[in-house]
Amino acid sequence: MSDKTSEEVGSRMKIIKQGDLSSECLIVQMFGTSSCASCEYKNRGCGGKEIRKTGKNADGIDIGPTGL
Repeated sequence: MSDKTSEEVGSRMKIIKQGDLSSECLIVQMFGTSSCASCEYKNRGCGGKEIRKTGKNADGIDIGPTGL
């Protein structure tokens, strides 16, 4: 476990309706396609490929650069 505080590593909080989430990449759905830039799974094993292509999750909900 890291000894860094949340202030040191940064924190983000959002309130998202669970019903708006699909089984695809939760990070992309919550924080947006901009999260893909630093994702280690972007080009292998990515669970958000379709979101990146279409801008929507599997349930048809729009996912923008900043998420839901």
